[in-house]
Amino acid sequence: MRARWFVGIALLVVAASACAPRPSTSGGDPCLIGEYRLSAQELTRPLSSPVGSITLTGGVGGRTLSIRSDGTTSVRADGSDPISITGTTVAGTVLVNASGTGTWTTTTSGRVELTASGLSGTVTFDGTVDTVPRHIVLDLGVSGLGTAIAPSGTASYSCGDALTLHTASATWTWTRV
Repeated sequence: MRARWFVGIALLVVAASACAPRPSTSGGDPCLIGEYRLSAQELTRPLSSPVGSITLTGGVGGRTLSIRSDGTTSVRADGSDPISITGTTVAGTVLVNASGTGTWTTTTSGRVELTASGLSGTVTFDGTVDTVPRHIVLDLGVSGLGTAIAPSGTASYSCGDALTLHTASATWTWTRV
């Protein structure tokens, strides 16, 4: 039972912790092409989870994104910067060590369409649940976690020295490296 709720929390944490745009093989906005590191992320609201509403903060370091002109992307989270998780019955940190690939394309409405694939890695939680200390390591192969590291979907964007992606749940700022 506790493993099931942790999978739910981990899924939300991973989903909130990274975004990999889908590249377009038919071409797209050339301003998106480049190498980036995550410099900021802002969740627009607390996340719902099996253990109630949770808030995530931090964890922007060690995450990179490559968007290539051939319509492909890659994303990496090296687990070097913990994500703090707080809620009514849970508190602790999560480290995401994962990588994946994907594709991207821009739309005529000025958005970017994102698709993810080839994801692997681990999610590690250290903290308490219902005041009980927990250390849990999950493989991204656990149902639902793999696709959460680099979600598919549509985002509005702006680019220059930084790439900012806006989705319904978060805003991510990636700085060119």
